[in-house]
Amino acid sequence: MTKFLNPERIVSLQTRAAAERHGESLAKELLACNSIGEISEITDDKSETELWEIFAAITNSVPAGCELHLDITHGFRSLPLIGFIALSYLRTTRNVTIGGIHYGAWEERNQGVGSSPEVAPVFDITPFLTLLDWNAAADQFLQTGSADRISQLLSEAQQSL
Repeated sequence: MTKFLNPERIVSLQTRAAAERHGESLAKELLACNSIGEISEITDDKSETELWEIFAAITNSVPAGCELHLDITHGFRSLPLIGFIALSYLRTTRNVTIGGIHYGAWEERNQGVGSSPEVAPVFDITPFLTLLDWNAAADQFLQTGSADRISQLLSEAQQSL
């Protein structure tokens, strides 16, 4: 993803086991990027407390007002879900713009067919986060009769087209 996004900063959240297995090669990859690479150790999500620690690790690594891309390709167990919820939280509490939520479908790669290198499709699943906005707007309308938020979302959708 770094080739396409050219990020200023990359934060990789890793368990101790993942860091031991892949940390060195990832550190080399991060050095090869024209961005600041940071590896942050997280717990193994074996308890509710550890899930909250992971949430805190994600939210504490994101500065207010930035644009954020989340790559969940190698997310394990509950990590993609916690990341998704953290994005929603960060949009509201820190004015973070979500540039994209990305998933590289490695299992769908062309597996080096012919002379091509292995290439995997990358899916943009950001619209699922937008669905939360529509849900909240519909709830607001049903609870209060106010269509202000739905109107704003419709205007934003029209402008993006």
